[in-house]
Amino acid sequence: MSTAENSELTKRGFKSWQHFEETWDRVEASGRACVEKLRSTIMVKEELLKLTTEKFKEQLKEENEIRFGLKDYVAKPPERKYKIVAAKYVLYSKFTIPDDRDIEDAHAYWVKWDKLHVIWSEGQEKEEYEPYDAADQMESWKRPDSVFPGYYVDEVEECD
Repeated sequence: MSTAENSELTKRGFKSWQHFEETWDRVEASGRACVEKLRSTIMVKEELLKLTTEKFKEQLKEENEIRFGLKDYVAKPPERKYKIVAAKYVLYSKFTIPDDRDIEDAHAYWVKWDKLHVIWSEGQEKEEYEPYDAADQMESWKRPDSVFPGYYVDEVEECD
């Protein structure tokens, strides 16, 4: 090894060419160890991701089966769904709409004094409906806080 190379090694903090090679070997070994640890970490993360993905796929499959009626989530008793209009006071009054009607297709509807007034088509007389589940405070029935269509689901009791 030339004097110039030795002086370059000395400038960089190495005592000799042998010291440089030993340091190089240690760094290289350390680098290999880091690479192995990184590979190991990546393998563990891939395995965890695979397990998580499989669990998520199973859960999604079950939710879709429930959503699309392929599987019952819980055995429920038979039920009947009623179309209603609800007038909200601080309490609620609920009105049953005839089965062949949809309140959202009505020309106009409103609730006053706890009666549902509906004009089904333009030029037609209004029809009044009594609540099937009425609010208790008569003085608050003049103007409800809000009126909105919706559904009421009731369990059907089986006859023996």
